[in-house]
Amino acid sequence: MNDWEAPGHEQWADAAGAYVLGALPADEVEAYEAHLASCSACRAEVDELMPAVAALPASVPPRRAPAELRGRIMADVNREAELLRAAGPEADRPERARPERRRFRWAVPAFVAAALAIGFVVGDVVSQPSERTVELAATGAASAAHAQLTIEDGHATLAADHLPPPPKGRVYQVWLKPHNGKPVPTSSLFVPRSDGTAEVAVPASAADMDLVMVNTEPPGGSQAPTTSPVLTAKMQS
Repeated sequence: MNDWEAPGHEQWADAAGAYVLGALPADEVEAYEAHLASCSACRAEVDELMPAVAALPASVPPRRAPAELRGRIMADVNREAELLRAAGPEADRPERARPERRRFRWAVPAFVAAALAIGFVVGDVVSQPSERTVELAATGAASAAHAQLTIEDGHATLAADHLPPPPKGRVYQVWLKPHNGKPVPTSSLFVPRSDGTAEVAVPASAADMDLVMVNTEPPGGSQAPTTSPVLTAKMQS
């Protein structure tokens, strides 16, 4: 045993990858953390892996992954663990192990490398584009307007120009229509500036809707549309 490896090291030699990804079985976490307290080799491996794992979700907003995707990934991880156990404890050691810096084990789950390569965030989330812009079709009194909805970093903003003022005693209101559902009112109420420009924050859930619509409503908004939309964005193709 090397002097930087605590007793029981071989039992936990393959656990660092699963631990940093939150995939270690719950009933093993406490025991592994107790081992980390006395094993500098495993601590070093965890320290090396943490920056890469932390970087996975940093550049994209997360979305829930299909359950079958996680199932396939974890099946691959379990297969690799079985292969490593069958090969024996020396199978993945470098020829010259040095206490001050250890090489990554190939036993670290392969989906870490895959996630870095294809932009998937492992552990129940997958990535989506960090920015999305959708043009709104303008009709009626607003037919000369140009408007777009930008979704970025979990926030959505509707911006418009050449938008005429709403009729007297009314404001513009943003609505979200889910697939096969009725339009849902939002608190996104606005009146354009004198030059016809406007910006208003919109719920980020707009990204998952079928339509985003803008019409005119009384001040304070309505719970059901009272006029036809003058701006419409098709969110789902």
